Amino acid sequence: MKKVNILLIILIIVGVAICITFIVLLQNKKERLVDETVIKINNVDFTLNDIKQVFLQSDFAIENKCDGQVYDAGIKIICNKKNYDFVFNDYELQISTDESGKDVYKYLVNSVEELFGYKKDEFIDTLDRYLNGEIYVQGLNYKKNANEYMFGVDVTQKLNKYVEINKIEKETIKDISDINYEFEQLDYKISNIEVIKDDYINFLTFSAIIGGQKSYNANFTINYYDIDDNLVATKTVNLNDYDTFGYPYLGLVINIELNNDIEFNKVSKYSFYLSEGGK
Repeated sequence: MKKVNILLIILIIVGVAICITFIVLLQNKKERLVDETVIKINNVDFTLNDIKQVFLQSDFAIENKCDGQVYDAGIKIICNKKNYDFVFNDYELQISTDESGKDVYKYLVNSVEELFGYKKDEFIDTLDRYLNGEIYVQGLNYKKNANEYMFGVDVTQKLNKYVEINKIEKETIKDISDINYEFEQLDYKISNIEVIKDDYINFLTFSAIIGGQKSYNANFTINYYDIDDNLVATKTVNLNDYDTFGYPYLGLVINIELNNDIEFNKVSKYSFYLSEGGK
């Protein structure tokens, strides 16, 4: 008799457990977000719904229990019970959030680029370099103001993936047109180099992205030479005098005006270097 009672109790407990599990599964299924509409994107063959779906299939989304819903103004993402609202303005997904949104943004952008044809997680390295301030990527936007982070991504164009190029670690004289390299010195990374010789106003313009640091405490010197490597013009600036405007990198632009046409026309080469001495 006791054995029968014990068996009955066990059956009741198992039955209750099964019922509870079934109810929880139904509740979870019921609480899953459902898209209210399909939002198309101009000039591309996928929708915001596709972006959301690819994101939810990512390892990051699965590990962080993410869900999502497309609505008429963007994509709502929930990860670890926290909301992230990416607003769509017809070409860009934007969000203002705290630091926790950085990874959500990274994997959402990665999903967009997979829809453009990149392989699974192929764009992650580019995103890591961009978010670390090492490179600039046209079509991405990231600014920080106090504890608020603003992220954006242009979803109407395929973004350029970072490709490893030649690295230089010391001052080297180069032709004006030779800009396809990266420069590393004093733990700074200098990329996106451009040199413009504007004969309309006799301006020499050097521009680059400087990253790899949280603060900029160095001097930057740009030199211009003639064909025989004779110095024609030089200028030194303190990187502390430039504002990052909240971006994860410093955009450097240095102009030199040469009033003498003969001297200006001589310029055919350049070099630059960093030195200690920031404020």
